[in-house]
Amino acid sequence: MSNKYFGHDNELGDKNTLGDFNELGNKNKFGNENTFGHENTF
Repeated sequence: MSNKYFGHDNELGDKNTLGDFNELGNKNKFGNENTFGHENTF
């Protein structure tokens, strides 16, 4: 897997609540750092 649990940063790998950076926290897809906010790929 990844460094953390499933490579997630926090809960579901979101930056904040549901990764809300802006509207819905869309940094990339779903406002996650990468795909689904996972550090790596699942």
